[in-house]
Amino acid sequence: MKLVGSKLPFQVDWLIVGLGNRGTQYADTPHNIGFQALDAFAKAHQVSFKLEKKALAEVAILTLGNQRLLLLKPLTYMNLSGQCVEPFRQLYQLPVERCLVIVDEINLPLGAVRIRAKGSAGGQNGMKHLLQCFQQNQNFPRIRLGIGPQPAGVALEDFVLAPYSVSQQEQLPTVLNKAVLCVETFLEKGLLEAQNACNS
Repeated sequence: MKLVGSKLPFQVDWLIVGLGNRGTQYADTPHNIGFQALDAFAKAHQVSFKLEKKALAEVAILTLGNQRLLLLKPLTYMNLSGQCVEPFRQLYQLPVERCLVIVDEINLPLGAVRIRAKGSAGGQNGMKHLLQCFQQNQNFPRIRLGIGPQPAGVALEDFVLAPYSVSQQEQLPTVLNKAVLCVETFLEKGLLEAQNACNS
């Protein structure tokens, strides 16, 4: 997918990406916690997402301090996330190091947060496709939001695409608030401060 135009009419300092799946059937499922965290961040800063049909994305723009942020929710479905993210990265001429990705992590319990400067996909299919589109460059920061543990006897796909349980729903606001804090701290104070504040 190629975005129309040579460059949009403003500079972007960071591309903040939340990974998830489009559609109401996936809206309140653990695999969509990246979308939900980005929604919470946008709400905290009083901006709204706009649908960009041709780009297969929802986008929002905001300024935090002296940094211009482009918030991006790919609508390509999780397994093709890079198909949306990479054209935006190229359009704004951003290095991969300036792409902060928020993603679910089955190997962390719900409520746990990890922010890292780089790393592998860790088995997450959206991240796998991003790495493919980034030509296997792993040097982009990511915030992993725990959604585990996976119940015994339940297939991974069935668990991550099923609606949240009542207990998960009760924990979710706290998790999303922590994700917002993590993004803000990272952008305002850097990786080390964000790790100290958010990694648990």
